[in-house]
Amino acid sequence: MCRNPKSPGSDNGCIMHQKTSPASQPVRRHLVQPPREIKRLTPSLDVPLLFFALDIAIWLWIIQSKPLQETILKVLITGITGTIGNFLAPELARDHDVYGIDLLPSDWPNATQADLCDPDALPPVFEGMDVVIHLAADPRHEVEIGWDELTNPNLIATARMYDAAHDAGVRRVIFASSMHVMGGYEFDEPYLSIVSGRLDGLDPASIPLVKGDDPGRPDSRYGATKIFGESLGRYYTEGGNIDRPDERPMEVICVRLGTLPPWNRPGSGYRSLVSWFSHRDAAGFFRACVERPNISYEIIYGASNNKWKIYDTPYAWELLDFMPVDSADDHWRKE
Repeated sequence: MCRNPKSPGSDNGCIMHQKTSPASQPVRRHLVQPPREIKRLTPSLDVPLLFFALDIAIWLWIIQSKPLQETILKVLITGITGTIGNFLAPELARDHDVYGIDLLPSDWPNATQADLCDPDALPPVFEGMDVVIHLAADPRHEVEIGWDELTNPNLIATARMYDAAHDAGVRRVIFASSMHVMGGYEFDEPYLSIVSGRLDGLDPASIPLVKGDDPGRPDSRYGATKIFGESLGRYYTEGGNIDRPDERPMEVICVRLGTLPPWNRPGSGYRSLVSWFSHRDAAGFFRACVERPNISYEIIYGASNNKWKIYDTPYAWELLDFMPVDSADDHWRKE
């Protein structure tokens, strides 16, 4: 049987042997073939080699398009003790090896208690990881929350995370961004009417959706820190390998998350009709972010299949081949 090129146990590829003369003929007939025999054998060698090359091309195409879910991946979740980490870790652990890092102690068996701002603590945690899901951050987005609260957890920790992932050769980073990156659009119509509950006369199907590549309009310092994280992701995808051009660039998915309350129901405000993300939908969404192949850099929005939309969540569902099953309209009530 023909061996693959340069596979273990072979030299320079596929070697095919053909006998050209019966053993009863003189030895000299084996050493020197008549010219007409060479002409006759050449086409017979071309056909199997052609099919061999075709097989290799098909095999390479299958490998490149093979879904990542067919491989057991090592997934590191930063901020694993938070709301998302608590339900996401066991979901991903059904098919992958899940690790964690957090400032707080965690009951997760593969979790490390460490500060992401400490660069010396990160290499042993990130080494060997295939995917990093960066959830760690201070989530407070009120206007009075300033740089004293946000600098370390949202800026320095994020920068250290990207550095550690890059140095460890991590294949993909999933960065938890926020819809607050674009919250300034919610001061414009028709979005202002939606988040204010003035829904009469509005057709949810006709609302122009804010895209991932629209100009950023953060509504808080917290939102501005998430733009920083998205920009670092772009750098590590497009420019981070300048010092090692032969290596595969890091893949980055920035997920502008909606609202994920610990109680797993929409809040009483009308904005929850837009932003609510059920735990069930979020778990499936992040799984798709981990496993979906052929992604370089993307900014996408994460929310359930809510009737009222401001942000272009359907683009993410198509990209990830994922469809959420919950809707805020089925669970929301004004209190």
